[in-house]
Amino acid sequence: MRFKKQRLLVIILASLMVVGLIGCTTKGPSGSSALFKAGTYATEADGYGGKIKVETTFSDKEIVKVEIVEDSETVGIGSNAIDKIPSDIVESQSLGVDAVSGATVTSEAIIEAVSKAVEEAGGDVNSLK
Repeated sequence: MRFKKQRLLVIILASLMVVGLIGCTTKGPSGSSALFKAGTYATEADGYGGKIKVETTFSDKEIVKVEIVEDSETVGIGSNAIDKIPSDIVESQSLGVDAVSGATVTSEAIIEAVSKAVEEAGGDVNSLK
């Protein structure tokens, strides 16, 4: 008798866990899971040489493009981060990319600007880090 009660309890708990997980999914307007509100978002952050202005484009499921539209970073140093970080973010679909050695401030500014865009697009910054 005791075994049957334990088995029933396990089944009930497993069912509740499945229902809980289903309830935590994000559904877009069409019923599919959407991670972002599609569009292009303009943000900026303080780099080493001044403001870095970034445009980040999202589909409803991914980061499509990260483009630096304005910066005052040092050529040969900060420009290395400007050339590398946007493509790393798009390729990895993550904000947890490595900073460019010697251009940490610039790298972090780009990541910060894209993080702001993720927030504006309704994405989860923490899960992308």
